[in-house]
Amino acid sequence: MTRNSPRPAIALLLAGLLGGCALFGEDRPTPARSSGPPERSFWFLERSEAPPEPTETIGGRVQVLNGDTVRVDDTLVYLAGIDAPEPEQLCRRASGLPYRCGEDMAALLEQRLQRDRVVCDIAPIEGAENRAFGYCRHYGTNLNEWMVRQGYAVATGPESPYVAAEREAAENARGLWQGIFERPADWRERQE
Repeated sequence: MTRNSPRPAIALLLAGLLGGCALFGEDRPTPARSSGPPERSFWFLERSEAPPEPTETIGGRVQVLNGDTVRVDDTLVYLAGIDAPEPEQLCRRASGLPYRCGEDMAALLEQRLQRDRVVCDIAPIEGAENRAFGYCRHYGTNLNEWMVRQGYAVATGPESPYVAAEREAAENARGLWQGIFERPADWRERQE
């Protein structure tokens, strides 16, 4: 007759705790310059300013508004350090055919998240209620970096912590880098 060993149960418990640590861990990069809200570039911050240091962590169900903006419960969160194409922005595939790259990149982010829960280290935007800059995680993956590394967004500039991720996406022709696109900030500037 053999006794049940508690080791498998302990191993499962430890794995669950470690997974929780990855989800809520401190993996955010140094704050960097940010990109625009769903409709245009930030009207409430000069482009040369970096977002403030995160002051709190929030978590909740996520709704994707575009490739660099999500709503976490009732807070609008701009993914700091990245810039995704605007919904109406057109890009060209490798074949030369135009497509709405902003819509596509947002759909790819939405496909990954599936209205799941995310955790974001946020810095509320002064004077803009329920708006914040954020470094968001989904099951331990830094979403800001993931968007850039997949080629679904670009780094906001040389001070962004995601410059290396952008270079990797470009070198491997991922996402936007498979075809021809205009940097979102340049596209928005031309629309004004």
